[in-house]
Amino acid sequence: MAAREVDAQIEIERRVRKRYLGSSETKLRDAVFEALRRLYSLPRMPTNPYFFVATALSAHSAHGQRRSVWAVPDEEVLEWMEEVALVDGTEWCKLDRFSDAWGLPHVLRCCDREGLTDLRALLRKFPPALFPKPERVEDYDDPECTRVVCMSLQDGCLHRRAWNGAPARMGLRHDIIVDGPEMARALQTFVDTIVDTVEDVVAASEGHSVKGVLLKPGGQIDTWANEDQRERRNQWWTVEKLRADRTGFDTAVKRATSSHHKVAMECTVRAPVPPVMLDGGYGTAAVLAAQRGGGSMIMHFSVRIYFTFHFRVKAPNKPVSPTAQHYATFPFEALYTGLFLEQAAADAYVSCYGNSVSPSSPMVLKQNAERMIAIGLKSMKDDKMPRALRMAAMLLLLRGDMGWDDGEDGVDVTTDQGLRESTFADLIRMMNTST
Repeated sequence: MAAREVDAQIEIERRVRKRYLGSSETKLRDAVFEALRRLYSLPRMPTNPYFFVATALSAHSAHGQRRSVWAVPDEEVLEWMEEVALVDGTEWCKLDRFSDAWGLPHVLRCCDREGLTDLRALLRKFPPALFPKPERVEDYDDPECTRVVCMSLQDGCLHRRAWNGAPARMGLRHDIIVDGPEMARALQTFVDTIVDTVEDVVAASEGHSVKGVLLKPGGQIDTWANEDQRERRNQWWTVEKLRADRTGFDTAVKRATSSHHKVAMECTVRAPVPPVMLDGGYGTAAVLAAQRGGGSMIMHFSVRIYFTFHFRVKAPNKPVSPTAQHYATFPFEALYTGLFLEQAAADAYVSCYGNSVSPSSPMVLKQNAERMIAIGLKSMKDDKMPRALRMAAMLLLLRGDMGWDDGEDGVDVTTDQGLRESTFADLIRMMNTST
């Protein structure tokens, strides 16, 4: 389907949702803007400006529920936080009594197992190339090179089903681990995998629209000062351009990867979604589906897939190198901002770093924390408040002094710890009032 027709369908969906959603479920962006405008108009900033913003937004947080999320007691909010269990013999975890989420505690703690179950079901409706199985596959053009794709869920993994429903935008990460005799041949396998993913999404259905592959210069932590300059250097390769100049695309991706630049694909995926999964507790999608005679609703989702290259030397008649070379990524970066839905993918991803470094190593922690702070700051600058709030929650959990109370003993706001937990509960509420 042409991109123009896809855009037209997305506009129809937007108008339908705007028509059927109540006033308490819309205009949140305007409410945030107005709350911040009032905050910065005060003669003096409050000691804790967060409570000022939270109070100003309380009228916009009902989301069609029987009660506002701001009416939920702190103890109940803290009970929403998931329990995590350490995987034996490793330094990473899984959700307790749940087999579909693997990662680090500060990410898993903020997840919602019902929401993750919905997302997994939704991903299965996507083209298989976007949700690949973590199996080692030989390169059909170079059998001496083998690859495994480790898919992790990034943006949108912290949504809560009861309040947010299915996210309209999703971020997936494909860590491609290539074992080969030479770097050049392994890099070609990496490029071929990207092209195969693009072509498979295009071939899966006429309802899908691939915007193209983005080559984005810049390091892991980018400053605001040079952001405009980097944006001008971005390279977009549309499907038509890629097909017309495959050699040029191969060269561009190889150069970008070798220079530690980011490679990503953006596409719009058309998928049938059960109404309950679509909008959680809103109920509006279910009403609309009933008026149409029931069944699933066909919706479009904006998806960005980040491709990351890992190379391990595999010399003839010798075992594969235990440690891989990594490009455009920090160690264990996928675990610090996302999670894996398959244990095999998590095992393969962690194993490529060998035994010389672990997720809790001081340098690994420092690099990834600085990256998360940079992402949060850029999200605030770009007015992407949901992402900024998610980064803030994960950073506070990573520090370890907030968000780990189970709420069973109540929250005593007369103590410093109680005040911190109450503030963190407000952050969780804010995450569940952003769309």
